Amino acid sequence: MRELFRKLRDTLEAGEDAVLVSTVSSRGSVPRGSGAHMLVTKDGRISGTIGGGEAEYMAEQAALSALKTGANAAETYELRQNNGDGPDSVCGGDMEVFFRFMHGGNPELTGLCERIEKAFLGNSVCRLVLELTEREDGLIDVYSDGEDLTGRDIPGAVNDVKATVPKVIETDGARYYTEPLVLPGKVYIFGGGHVAQRLVPSLSACDFRCVIIEDRADFADPKLFGGLAETRLVPNDELTALAPELTPDDYVCVMTRGHRNDYECILSMMKSKACYIGVIGSRSKIAALKARLSEDGVTEAEMERLVAPIGIEIYSETPAEIAVSVTAQLIMVRAVKNGSRKALKH
Repeated sequence: MRELFRKLRDTLEAGEDAVLVSTVSSRGSVPRGSGAHMLVTKDGRISGTIGGGEAEYMAEQAALSALKTGANAAETYELRQNNGDGPDSVCGGDMEVFFRFMHGGNPELTGLCERIEKAFLGNSVCRLVLELTEREDGLIDVYSDGEDLTGRDIPGAVNDVKATVPKVIETDGARYYTEPLVLPGKVYIFGGGHVAQRLVPSLSACDFRCVIIEDRADFADPKLFGGLAETRLVPNDELTALAPELTPDDYVCVMTRGHRNDYECILSMMKSKACYIGVIGSRSKIAALKARLSEDGVTEAEMERLVAPIGIEIYSETPAEIAVSVTAQLIMVRAVKNGSRKALKH
């Protein structure tokens, strides 16, 4: 979503019209459910996806029509096999798709994109609200922790939504779509080596905000991570002071340059409230690390918080492969934590 709104900002600043295509509700089996978005200009889809296939093609054509008329629109796509004039699909579900036309050069809309970018860089939770209306002046806004960021009136029933998944709210004779754009929490990555340099772009692409913790200045350069991470230079003997900063919405990934540094990080972060603490390493290294933690008084219950080795098992070896493994695991943890998915049974 961050990249989509960046492209929307650039498009509008160039004076070009665009249509934001959003799946606002779905039923049954569909390629992508509510919360899927794509951006369409006169050149077609330039960012995002609502699931691909024939339904996306039809939505793209509808968006091109909205560009010509300069009006908002809504469509419901029934995904059935041999569905007459509808998309031919075996999914067996329905998608309600909304098309929000946006005038190029509109300062309110470019300002909206800037506020979204600041939200991704900051600490506050940020939600998108979209009025599902054909009116040109239909509300599109962002708000943080119940606070309207633009000064436009957001209905109280919408402003009070705290859900961590997309929702459609009906109030005062109107329908509104609301979705969390920026969820609380950050990923604290201890160590800025080769794996971290691959992990940050991978996590950022999935809208995780990353913080690199390093004790070496050469490995705390934001340029090493594509400029997508906050970097901090923290001596190892000061890590314990960092623990109170972490909340139950935060994640910890330990991948320093050595076993001793890994151990110091883990021992410090076990004192934090982070919802996830993972450490990279071979199984023999992990066994030795756990034995030492036990010797230093870490209980079995406390040890259960430790994900070791980090990531899901995909037989990864290279830094890029490990980054995929860890990213996949954090996506799963986030989905379960926010209630959009149930925990997997092993």
